[in-house]
Amino acid sequence: MGVGARVHDGAAARQSVDELGRDLVLLDVYRPGMAGLEVMERLREGDRPPVDVIAITAAREVDSL
Repeated sequence: MGVGARVHDGAAARQSVDELGRDLVLLDVYRPGMAGLEVMERLREGDRPPVDVIAITAAREVDSL
Protein backbone atom coordinates (compact mmCIF):
# COMPACT_ATOMS: atom_id res chain seq x y z
CA MET A 1 0.00 0.00 0.00
CA GLY A 2 1.33 3.41 -0.92
CA VAL A 3 1.51 6.35 1.41
CA GLY A 4 0.33 8.89 -1.10
CA ALA A 5 0.40 10.05 -4.68
CA ARG A 6 -0.47 13.34 -6.32
CA VAL A 7 -2.04 13.14 -9.74
CA HIS A 8 -3.35 15.87 -12.00
CA ASP A 9 -6.41 14.36 -13.63
CA GLY A 10 -9.16 11.86 -12.98
CA ALA A 11 -7.81 9.12 -15.24
CA ALA A 12 -4.44 9.21 -13.44
CA ALA A 13 -6.24 9.03 -10.09
CA ARG A 14 -8.06 5.89 -11.13
CA GLN A 15 -4.86 4.38 -12.52
CA SER A 16 -3.02 5.12 -9.27
CA VAL A 17 -5.68 3.32 -7.25
CA ASP A 18 -5.71 0.38 -9.67
CA GLU A 19 -1.93 -0.01 -9.72
CA LEU A 20 -0.90 0.91 -6.19
CA GLY A 21 -4.02 0.35 -4.12
CA ARG A 22 -5.32 3.00 -1.74
CA ASP A 23 -7.40 3.01 1.43
CA LEU A 24 -8.49 6.63 1.05
CA VAL A 25 -8.77 8.92 -1.97
CA LEU A 26 -9.17 12.71 -1.74
CA LEU A 27 -10.80 14.01 -4.93
CA ASP A 28 -11.50 17.46 -6.28
CA VAL A 29 -15.00 17.37 -7.77
CA TYR A 30 -13.82 19.40 -10.78
CA ARG A 31 -10.80 17.66 -12.33
CA PRO A 32 -9.56 17.92 -15.89
CA GLY A 33 -10.56 15.03 -18.13
CA MET A 34 -12.57 12.86 -15.76
CA ALA A 35 -14.47 14.72 -13.02
CA GLY A 36 -13.98 13.64 -9.41
CA LEU A 37 -17.50 12.29 -9.06
CA GLU A 38 -17.00 10.15 -12.18
CA VAL A 39 -13.70 8.85 -10.74
CA MET A 40 -15.55 7.95 -7.54
CA GLU A 41 -18.20 6.03 -9.48
CA ARG A 42 -15.57 4.14 -11.46
CA LEU A 43 -13.63 3.27 -8.32
CA ARG A 44 -16.73 1.52 -7.01
CA GLU A 45 -17.33 -0.53 -10.17
CA GLY A 46 -16.47 -4.18 -10.58
CA ASP A 47 -14.75 -6.33 -8.02
CA ARG A 48 -12.20 -3.82 -6.73
CA PRO A 49 -11.54 -3.69 -3.00
CA PRO A 50 -13.57 -0.87 -1.44
CA VAL A 51 -11.88 2.51 -1.11
CA ASP A 52 -13.08 5.45 0.97
CA VAL A 53 -13.44 8.73 -0.92
CA ILE A 54 -13.52 12.31 0.31
CA ALA A 55 -14.72 14.70 -2.41
CA ILE A 56 -13.98 18.43 -2.10
CA THR A 57 -14.77 21.45 -4.21
CA ALA A 58 -14.38 25.19 -4.24
CA ALA A 59 -17.78 25.63 -5.95
CA ARG A 60 -19.88 28.32 -4.35
CA GLU A 61 -23.24 26.90 -5.36
CA VAL A 62 -24.55 23.43 -4.65
CA ASP A 63 -26.51 23.55 -7.93
CA SER A 64 -23.24 23.66 -9.87
CA LEU A 65 -22.43 20.13 -8.69
